[in-house]
Amino acid sequence: MADFLYVGFRAIPRNAFYAVFVTTLFVIYLLFVGVDYSAHSLFAVAIGFSATTFLWERVFDLWRRLPA
Repeated sequence: MADFLYVGFRAIPRNAFYAVFVTTLFVIYLLFVGVDYSAHSLFAVAIGFSATTFLWERVFDLWRRLPA
């Protein structure tokens, strides 16, 4: 149960906060910087996409394993 933060009667995976933060940073990067197909930009998009995907997959995995 250490993977969850309890707010009232709700259990929220701790990784959800990291997932929201990284997703927000990634979306801000895409909106303000954009993708110009340079090596730097493609690398940043690849890292942002993989980090976002990994974190959200972990959040959904923890929610599935949450005991009732």
